[in-house]
Formats: sequence, C-alpha cells, structure tokens
Amino acid sequence: MNTIGPDDAAWEERFGALFRYAQVGRCVNGVTHDINNILGAIMAYSELVGLESGLTDQARGMLEEVVSSVARCTDLIGTLTSIARKDKISADIIEPAKIATDVLKLRDYALRVDRVRLESQVSEDLPTIVADSPKVLLALIYLFMNAQEAVAAAETKILRFRVQREEGGVSFQVWNSGPPLADDAIAQAFEPFQGDKDGLHLGFGLHAARQIAALHEGTLTYDPDKGFVLSLPSRNKLLKMINAAD
Repeated sequence: MNTIGPDDAAWEERFGALFRYAQVGRCVNGVTHDINNILGAIMAYSELVGLESGLTDQARGMLEEVVSSVARCTDLIGTLTSIARKDKISADIIEPAKIATDVLKLRDYALRVDRVRLESQVSEDLPTIVADSPKVLLALIYLFMNAQEAVAAAETKILRFRVQREEGGVSFQVWNSGPPLADDAIAQAFEPFQGDKDGLHLGFGLHAARQIAALHEGTLTYDPDKGFVLSLPSRNKLLKMINAAD
C-alpha cells in the first residue's frame, strides 16, 4: 500500500477528475427542488387520471407503476440531498434498518453494473440509535465503494452486508470476497491518502469513515471474517454537542 500525493505521476489527473465530479454533485444538489416539482406534477396528474372510471385494468396497472416509480425517485433524491447538504452536524433518533435500506438503494445500480453479488442481512431486533443519519450513510457508502473496488479484479465478486445488534448499540459489517488485508496493512488502510488501486482513488474513504465513527463515539475496525465493522452506540455525545452550540 502506497501513499498517494503530489509526487504521484497521476495525481493531477486523478484530482482533476474527482474535482469535476464534485462540481457535478453540487449542480445535482442545486436542481433537486426543480426535479421534485416535476416529479410532483407527474404524480398528481397520474393520480387524477387514475380516478377516471373508464380505465382498463392494464391501464390502471400502468398508472400505479408510474406512481410507484415516482415515489421511489423522490425517495432517492431526498437521500442524495441529505448527504450533499452543508457539513453541519445533526442528531436524530433513527432506525438502523432505514440507513441500511438507503445505502442499498444508492449502491444497487453500481453493484449490478459491476456484477457484484450482494448478500445482505438486517436483524429485526435492532435498537434505535442517536446519529447524524447523512454522515452515517456517507460512511457506509465509503465502505461499500471500498469493497466494490477491492473485488474489481476478483474472479468471484461478492459483497456481504450485515447489520446486527451488539452490546450497547449496532454494528454495520461490510465484507468482500477480495484478498483479506495483511496484518501490517490494516492500520495503514485507515490513514489518509493510502492506496494501491488504479483509477480515481484518493485513499481517503476509510479514514473519513473512521472519523464519522469517532464523531458518534463509535469505532471502525477490520476483521477478516466480517470485513470492515462500523460499530455505533445507541446513545452518544451528539445531542449534547448540538444543544451546547444552540
């Protein structure tokens, strides 16, 4: 694993491409209001047409599919908007299963395109947690992307996602079928600008995910059998931090 920095021959090209993507992301965040207005109009007119009495069962089924698709789009846009907002700490009592559902929705297409088989399991007895939901979602996206990159050249591409109750909180586990990390590479993997992958990578995702874990008084560790494990306590200092700031 090597440090990525200005002396890297591809640094400028790599950073330039990532900067371009960042600007596109800012534009996407800026037009979500208009997109939601358009989706709202589609939803309203579809529901109005659905009230017509002369519709065939086939036509009514098509309209129901339109309404369902618009609802899914609205939900995805809302999730994207939440993680793209300005970096301000928030805290809510949330359901871990909801965060799990959101990250699976956001990464579903990319995993299918790269032909990565997803195995997911979310326990039913999960406690609620106090968390900055968009930040936790970002941490999981970083872990998913890291796993996806790790299996890019693997013959068998599997990503295993588990959400389980643990003492005092919840653990999110992201395992992949790529080569396991060597003992001497584990600590280095969490350092910023470390990486051995080609392409548009800064080697920052695991470091950022660990910072998010620390913000919640949690941990991000590596286990060869479980993969990267994000452990978050049910209660933490976030509410106190926000109340103090107010």
